[in-house]
Amino acid sequence: MKQEDLIIGDKKEIASIIRGEMYKLLPEAIQAALIQFEDKQKSKKFFTRSETADRLHITLPTLREREKDGTLVPTRIGRRVLYSEDSINSFLNSSNH
Repeated sequence: MKQEDLIIGDKKEIASIIRGEMYKLLPEAIQAALIQFEDKQKSKKFFTRSETADRLHITLPTLREREKDGTLVPTRIGRRVLYSEDSINSFLNSSNH
């Protein structure tokens, strides 16, 4: 057996081991990523225009003005206009209101 054949054989063996380890680790990594994603989704809360105006103690026209000037960014889902808790908190923490 030539030395070149040994090197090629070693590379195939190493690739096989790496592939096997990847197949073992991949489901765990995917599961961890899914759990983290689901936790983030569960923690996201959205509020209607009325709920947001009430939380901010402003009128609906003022809420619309804040949307127009970009200080409060809504999320549009179809025809619905919703405000994320993060967006509301960013607005409250800004010095522009």
